Amino acid sequence: MFEVGAYVMYGTFGVYSVEGIRNSPIDKNDTRLFYELKPLRNGENSKAFVPADSEHVFIRPVMTREVAERFVGEELPVAEVMEITNERERKNAYRMAIGDHTPLSCARIIRTVAQRRRQLVGSSRRLPDTDAEFEREAKHNLFGELSVALGIPFENVEEYIMKCCGEA
Repeated sequence: MFEVGAYVMYGTFGVYSVEGIRNSPIDKNDTRLFYELKPLRNGENSKAFVPADSEHVFIRPVMTREVAERFVGEELPVAEVMEITNERERKNAYRMAIGDHTPLSCARIIRTVAQRRRQLVGSSRRLPDTDAEFEREAKHNLFGELSVALGIPFENVEEYIMKCCGEA
């Protein structure tokens, strides 16, 4: 069970803070406890209520600083680009990767889209919306988690990663 004040990754929605643990806000006869979650970004007035004992909702703690530093220093630099040979399968491959709920899967999406963007430079083609949408979601999740774990502003995470990977 998470404590009030903890930061969690909630589904594919990103980082949320646990604002409270309470009875159902909807059904007074429901005896389960619910987490009252508040998104860290883009949702000052929104909340999510998630059963604390649900097996159907993905929720995990945000990685620790030590794990985040190890991830950026060791795992991120060797994250492989996703090999998707069939364009029609691209959306499903991205959806499955996001559904893994792991920082590495998000990093793989970001790297894959960056490679596709580089390949399109100089051509008359533009980056497909599918790539841009999944890149945005992967960055929202990964950078949000790293921001909390490392204690740096969300806007500075990409620069931090570039410095650590020697690409700055």
